[in-house]
Amino acid sequence: MVPEHGAGLDGDRFQLPGMREIPTPALTHVPVMLKLFGPGLTRTNTEQKPVKVSHNTSALAITDAIYKIIAQQPFSTGKYEPEEVADSLPMSRPVAENERVVMMEVNGEFYLQINRGDWRPYKDK
Repeated sequence: MVPEHGAGLDGDRFQLPGMREIPTPALTHVPVMLKLFGPGLTRTNTEQKPVKVSHNTSALAITDAIYKIIAQQPFSTGKYEPEEVADSLPMSRPVAENERVVMMEVNGEFYLQINRGDWRPYKDK
């Protein structure tokens, strides 16, 4: 499940509340959830708490997670290790783009390029 980024209700110094023209981290850094269910399916770790990925990933991590879950054959064995899947997802640096704007993180700071112009630091406050 990949959620829509919403309407950008807060806004910042680059765009008004409700606008989504600039793909800022507030709009594009969103949580994603995967849930595996089926008859007789149980996790080896019986605590059943959600597993959280602590590093930045991209939409490609969803495909990677599905592949790694299938490789564990949970529907044949009835068991799977979501912690192993979460810990091995590929790390990605944040990058967001639309037809006019690119937003990229470099060394912990975000940079913005509008209409293929010069890159400039993005400060949301």
